[in-house]
Amino acid sequence: MSDPAGVASRSTDLLDPSFKLLLETLRNHTDPRPKHVQTSLVFRAIFAFFTLPTSKERLMAVENNLSTCRCNLADPFMQGLHSSSEAYGHFIFNLATILSTAFIDLPPGRFRSRIRTRDVESQPWPLSPAELFAEGGTSQDSLAGLMLWAEAIPSGAGSFMVMADLLARSPSLGRTFLTNPLALRLATDHLKLALWGYEAFPGRAPSFLYPIVATSSLFSALHGISPFSLVSTALDPVFDELLSVSTRLRTLETTDPKWVTVLGGLHYLLERKQDLKAGVQRVLSDEELHKSAILTMLFFRLHHKCMHIGCPSQSAKKTLQCAQCAIVRYCGSDCQRKAWRDPVLPHKRLCTAVQSMRRALELDDVVAWSQWVSITIAEAKKKTPRQFAVLCSARGVDPALSRIIHETLSELTMKLSLDGV
Repeated sequence: MSDPAGVASRSTDLLDPSFKLLLETLRNHTDPRPKHVQTSLVFRAIFAFFTLPTSKERLMAVENNLSTCRCNLADPFMQGLHSSSEAYGHFIFNLATILSTAFIDLPPGRFRSRIRTRDVESQPWPLSPAELFAEGGTSQDSLAGLMLWAEAIPSGAGSFMVMADLLARSPSLGRTFLTNPLALRLATDHLKLALWGYEAFPGRAPSFLYPIVATSSLFSALHGISPFSLVSTALDPVFDELLSVSTRLRTLETTDPKWVTVLGGLHYLLERKQDLKAGVQRVLSDEELHKSAILTMLFFRLHHKCMHIGCPSQSAKKTLQCAQCAIVRYCGSDCQRKAWRDPVLPHKRLCTAVQSMRRALELDDVVAWSQWVSITIAEAKKKTPRQFAVLCSARGVDPALSRIIHETLSELTMKLSLDGV
């Protein structure tokens, strides 16, 4: 990393506008506004520098071949890539050119040797997200590329936000990420540097908020890696520094409430590690557990999106409630079946806990439960969570059920990159 004075004197405007557009697309798949950009193509632009043998010359192929490549257009995924070839082509080429300029001191095609052979003249990008984030070389190379990005340029803090999305989309990357000691070291350095700039240059404070948000999003994403003991061990070398930074960052929360949400993931990560080190579990009152359960259930009931992390469409339309819990939604029986078999996302455990709670509340009937939840949603902005907690307490609902519901849905929220509660 460069010294703080050197970084502070250089512009960070080069990538930020592109990242703003990229992250808007990544964070909200259902937003109708950014119609001129598609997430899958933006990912290709980001990684093009690392997968092409030369930079600008071969990047032109991305633009030229969007309308001529030999994709199987019977594949719905490929149809999406070509729905507006010319517009996407210009956007991808322009963004890739910007990235190539930022990477000018890095060797183009550095990671290409480990990627499967293909005709790069007509198809110079991975064929699908599954291939881009596949087990083995490709996913690790992508991660390594982001590390270089973070290390080599002052705007590299944005790469941590992309890393966070990678971890959410491909849980198998978690252990790979944690085995690289440079990852958390770089993120910590960027966070410290951004906080130093924020405090040292009050007049330029807004320009330092972006890297604070970017690095905090990465630390928040670490909650989704299991088991948490691996995360705790990886944090050891930087834990004291992060604890100090966390204390200083809390001053932001007193001046602007929005920082409570932005930085909450970082604070909670450090608290979880402290609890693990002390051999204790964070204790919530029974009422807090019951309230957290209803809040997370309300969020998922209202979020009309397929909750299977591997769903190819991730559509916000035509989703059906899980027949077992009437909370989680799927776009079809195939997604529900795969989700129940997913070893990372324990849908079955969630459904079992919800059904147990229904029985304890004497709402075992599916129709009665559905009606009760619907009424609760309508009253959610009033005092329903409190009423729910009282109801649970009066009927002897086991707080462990509320804990399972809250923690499982929180895990789903993070892995699906949703803005939850």
